[in-house]
Amino acid sequence: MDTLYYSPGACSLAVHIVLEEIGRPFETVRVPIPEGAHRRPEYLAINPRARVPALRTEGTVITEVGAILSYLADRERTSGAPTLAPAPGTLARARFQEWLSWLSSSVHIAFAQIWRGERFSDDASVHGTIAETGRRTVRAFYREIDTRLETVAKVTGHPHALEEGSSAVDPYLTVFYRWGHRIGEPMEGYRSLERLAHEVAARPAAKRALARENVTLTT
Repeated sequence: MDTLYYSPGACSLAVHIVLEEIGRPFETVRVPIPEGAHRRPEYLAINPRARVPALRTEGTVITEVGAILSYLADRERTSGAPTLAPAPGTLARARFQEWLSWLSSSVHIAFAQIWRGERFSDDASVHGTIAETGRRTVRAFYREIDTRLETVAKVTGHPHALEEGSSAVDPYLTVFYRWGHRIGEPMEGYRSLERLAHEVAARPAAKRALARENVTLTT
């Protein structure tokens, strides 16, 4: 049985939603970052990088959102579970990986600038400047996300990130929509992202994950 290590409302929420979508039994272990649980010895034994998510599966541990989502997508391809990603070796799969890589390497890092200035400088006096730079970057990324989603919607009529339809990218984007509310960004200005996030959040799987983590789409 899979075990997901998560912090409520963190990027691990994307994996949590996908596990609920898959429908296999899984266990969860709460690792609340605000309480410093990610730095406790028992969790460092799971992930020495002190980050969530981590997924224990098949006798080993996988870390990093993109790696976990890709693994789950490939594992479930022939199991009859909902399609989580396009087939490997296709252009559509490359687009899937492109989204995951960009969200984790760029969009997430901009939020780290807002919330985790100490990662970028030991000088606390510059943390405010780092945070403001992060906010400007996040806004630019939201505009880009919204434009990309709008472009797909014009072709397909659906709100998903990929032309092929729903994928594991969608709950990951939903996490960043939620984070926009957390930093006070007026998310109604990003209508395509808002449409996607509300569709994801309305699904029974997402409702279960949000309820377990005791968070909402906007708080």
